[in-house]
Amino acid sequence: MGIIKRISVATASVIGLGVLAIAPDAPVQAAAAPAAIAAPAPEVPYAPEHGAYQNGCTLSPDSGVVSGVYYNFHSACDWHDLCYHYHWYSRLGCDDGFKARMRSWCANAYGSWYEVVHKGVCYGVAETYYRAVRAFGGPFY
Repeated sequence: MGIIKRISVATASVIGLGVLAIAPDAPVQAAAAPAAIAAPAPEVPYAPEHGAYQNGCTLSPDSGVVSGVYYNFHSACDWHDLCYHYHWYSRLGCDDGFKARMRSWCANAYGSWYEVVHKGVCYGVAETYYRAVRAFGGPFY
């Protein structure tokens, strides 16, 4: 395909799609739209109509105490279960949303300046849960 034709195809694609990936001497292809454009998934603090699709933190405790710091990720885990089941986002999007909800719980629970150490420990627990779903969650998506 000549450079003139490639540019005209690229121009037409930009007008129609808005996002392009162009490489020299390669066919023009549309790039995937960023996940941030997707409609937000619903918040689901408790939804009994979903039954077995949500069961908290399946293979880990929903809440607990680590180094004297309390955490409770039950609602974040329920959201994650439903995100996986209904494919609200890609697997990475569900996992990132899970991490954001856990970190949000930590930030709300330990929001004062003098609780910064507790918040850090809580963030560490959230990171451990996040790494676990990234490493082992694939078959459940």
